Amino acid sequence: MSSLIKSKLKRFFLFVFLLYVARIPTTAASRGPHVINFRSPNLYPEGLAWDPSAQHFVIGSLLHRSLHSVSDAGVAQTLISDSDLPVNVTILGLAIDRTNKRILAVVQSAPPLPTFNALAAYDLRTRQRVFLALLDDSEGESAVKATTTTRHAANDVAVDFQGNAYVTNSAANFIWKVDKDGAASVFSRSPAFRAHPLAVDRNARLSECGLNGIAYVSKGYLLVVQSNTGKMFKVNAEDGNARLVLLTEELVGADDIAIRKDGVVLVASIHTLWFLKSHDSWGEAVVYDKTALEEEKLATSVAVGDNDRAYVLYGHVIEGIMGNVGREEFSIVEVRSSKDSEDENIWLFVLIGLGLAYFLFWRYDGQRGFSVKILGTSGCEKLESSAKGTSYMNEVKLEWVEEEKEKEEETKENDNEGYDDDDHDSDNNDDSNGDNNDDSNDSDYIDEEEENSTEEEAGMARHGTT
Repeated sequence: MSSLIKSKLKRFFLFVFLLYVARIPTTAASRGPHVINFRSPNLYPEGLAWDPSAQHFVIGSLLHRSLHSVSDAGVAQTLISDSDLPVNVTILGLAIDRTNKRILAVVQSAPPLPTFNALAAYDLRTRQRVFLALLDDSEGESAVKATTTTRHAANDVAVDFQGNAYVTNSAANFIWKVDKDGAASVFSRSPAFRAHPLAVDRNARLSECGLNGIAYVSKGYLLVVQSNTGKMFKVNAEDGNARLVLLTEELVGADDIAIRKDGVVLVASIHTLWFLKSHDSWGEAVVYDKTALEEEKLATSVAVGDNDRAYVLYGHVIEGIMGNVGREEFSIVEVRSSKDSEDENIWLFVLIGLGLAYFLFWRYDGQRGFSVKILGTSGCEKLESSAKGTSYMNEVKLEWVEEEKEKEEETKENDNEGYDDDDHDSDNNDDSNGDNNDDSNDSDYIDEEEENSTEEEAGMARHGTT
């Protein structure tokens, strides 16, 4: 197989590969959102996390002291059941500690039960509790009483790469820190958390819910949303210093937050999932898209699952809070951004365009031909070529020279045979004197022809290699 054919085959397979790659976004966009329906009596889950090692979701429960796994197929199983926790506590925010192979769960008691706020850590391999860190602060309690009658309310949790956990206090607007050994302390009580007016009516359900969803960014800071103001804060993970993130739209009612691998931040409320981007490490951010959620199902949490897909949890917790027990069916639903789909389509067209351009170029390159004409003029041979491309021209010249050499050799052999026959006839028909003269003349004629043939062959060779 010549190098030219190999080159064309490589180009063809590259074109096919580009088309295959271009089909991937179309395939993902053509299917519907991934919906996971699962059954568990009276579960009413509030928190949601994705465990990448086990490839399943983990959820808590409003009414049970347990954690449950949910597969992509909707199979729900009890993962951890902790009967040592106080009766009637609620499992709220969840986070997976990948470094230490743990799951962290915020545990809280609801009124009129005695106050209980804690962070529980469980080993994902043994499913045993590692620690239970009680969360309290007398100074924080005083601050709460000065502004509202609500007690402490541990709500959501995030974890860094060292295993340190950060827990939001929605009632007192501060953040706890719990190290990997279970030692708890107040991490940040920044004035920025109290510097903004409520964005909801004071009689609304969310009016007393301050700091809520929290997420850790690998660059060394936290992003926290505040439900009753719609604000987002960037908190330094070293010293707890907090700054307001300037947004193009307030995130009123924000409940949970998650971060995709591409840096897009997802913020969920019961009615909306916002998609945010920032180009200055979250000094400012743009809400580039938002998707309406099914408000009656009360979405309370968002997580990034497999393949960087966004999922919200429909836990119907308002039914559990109101005492309307008896529900068995719940769901985890993929939510997409229409803007992301548009970007995927743009890349699809770009890839197809590049592949088509490459294919057309290959066809044009393959059709660039060479016209070679041999013109006889006064015993001389001329080569006229319309070939384009130096390498291709050289190949044609070499082939032409070889063919001409073969023709010259054949002609020479035929001529020699003809001369031999003439000599034989002359010997039979002429007398001895005439024979000698003819032989002498024939010999001179043959030598002259051989000399002319040799000169002509050399001239053609020089012409071909020019």
